Amino acid sequence: MPNAAIIGHWFATDRRAHSKTFGLKPPDSASVILLQDSATIESANRALDSTLDAMDGGKADPNAPRYQSFVYDAGSIYALVDIGQKVCGGDVPVLPVVFFLDSSFHLLGSRSN
Repeated sequence: MPNAAIIGHWFATDRRAHSKTFGLKPPDSASVILLQDSATIESANRALDSTLDAMDGGKADPNAPRYQSFVYDAGSIYALVDIGQKVCGGDVPVLPVVFFLDSSFHLLGSRSN
């Protein structure tokens, strides 16, 4: 599962390649930290839930499990790693998807390792 070091490595790779990270200057790889602030974590999870619901046609199932994640702060970008990523049949785990939000909690994109 991606952690601060892996996410920081992605930013460092972008920086070395002189490319942008979702249209923004790549954050310093050393600045990536796991957040402990429950209010920010909840805001990020709610924002991602809303975005994913809208992408699904706005038909949110009220009984569906809500998104829960580890939230990493990299300054101007939040990285959300799903806590509950599971294996769907077979023995091979799913590729972890990391969603990235800007500091206003708007979806920037996603990556997986």
